[in-house]
Formats: sequence, C-alpha cells, structure tokens
Amino acid sequence: MTHNKRSKTGYLLIMLHWLIGLAPAYWAILLYTYVLRATNILGYWPSPYHPDPKTKILFDSIGTHYILASISWRLSLISIVPFILFIPLIKSFDSKSKLTFRIMTIAFLWLLALSLMYFDPGQFCEWYLD
Repeated sequence: MTHNKRSKTGYLLIMLHWLIGLAPAYWAILLYTYVLRATNILGYWPSPYHPDPKTKILFDSIGTHYILASISWRLSLISIVPFILFIPLIKSFDSKSKLTFRIMTIAFLWLLALSLMYFDPGQFCEWYLD
C-alpha cells in the first residue's frame, strides 16, 4: 500500500535515501577536484612515490578540500549500511519500480566507484593515500 505521493515525510525519506546512496559519487568528485587543484599548485600531475610537498598542499588554500576528501572517503565506505536499512522505510512511500530504479542506479554508481578505486587509471587514489 502506497501513501500519498505528496507526503512530506515520504519525500524527505526518498531524498535522504538518494543522498546517502550517492556518497561514492561525492568521494570521486572531491578526490578528482583535489587532484586538479594539487596539479595547479604543483605544476604537474601528482603521482605516487614521487616526492611532492604534500604539506604545502595540505596547509595551502586547499587544506579544507583535502579534509573533505578524507571524510567523504570514510563516509562512502559506511554509507551502504544506512542505504540498505532505509529500504524497508521507503517501500511504503514509493512505488516498486521507482525503488528498483533507485537501487539499480546506486548499485551502478557503487560499482563504478569501486572499479575506479581498483583500476585507478591515473594512480591518483594511490597518490592520495601515499
């Protein structure tokens, strides 16, 4: 049984579900914008095991960006738990087809983020953790 489509509680829960599920996308955006800003400061593409002044990058104007990328990495790892826990709550406010679409979209984004971490074409994840 579905509730009124205009229910504020249902709408807020659905939006919160999307926000939680998109955590890996936030991480990827923050990481790669951090890489672009570090490239701007260093003058070359960062690479792992290459001596670069990370302290300069950390304490420069983008120190906050570095911290946000670190936080989003941790949040993206644990966001799958609340995403799954929200599914029973969302079922009563959303149709089955919309819920399935949301879950499939988020699963695709998770797979994309995990493959980006695994394959790491520019070795930027490795540089970030270096």
